[in-house]
Amino acid sequence: MFVALERHPVVAYLALTFAISWGGILAICLAAGIPGSGEAFETLLVPVFLAMLAGPFLSALIMSIVLGGWAELVGFCGGSRFGYRRLHLLLAREDVAINHKKLYRIYKEERLTVRKRGGRKRALGTRRPMAIPQGRNQRWSLDFVSDVLNDGRPVPHSQRDRRFYA
Repeated sequence: MFVALERHPVVAYLALTFAISWGGILAICLAAGIPGSGEAFETLLVPVFLAMLAGPFLSALIMSIVLGGWAELVGFCGGSRFGYRRLHLLLAREDVAINHKKLYRIYKEERLTVRKRGGRKRALGTRRPMAIPQGRNQRWSLDFVSDVLNDGRPVPHSQRDRRFYA
């Protein structure tokens, strides 16, 4: 059965769409009774219209699962997306030669962007201001841009600099 689906996927899709849409319409009409008046027709109009719209969607979903497996279903539902660099590698593995700049242009035209990750989480609330020192030696600060000793010489920061200040 799947061999026919693989050989003629468009025909299988159209037949499946027709069967699902009209099967849904018949199920709705038989359950509620075939409309004989205008009021009965108007009450069934919305469910029948939804059954007609469900046909193409459900048939595409079924065809994706049957032909491509569950991994295809993840791609169908918008699960995992790849950046253009990874797509370039995947295409190269399948021996499809395409310039990375051309692939990037097509990628941008189709608006295939990878979802951005969330930003850095910051602490909520207000911070307590730093206490004002009341006396000597309560707060020590050091300026790393211009470290100098008491006699004015700069503080060495590496082993290379220490030999000059010894």
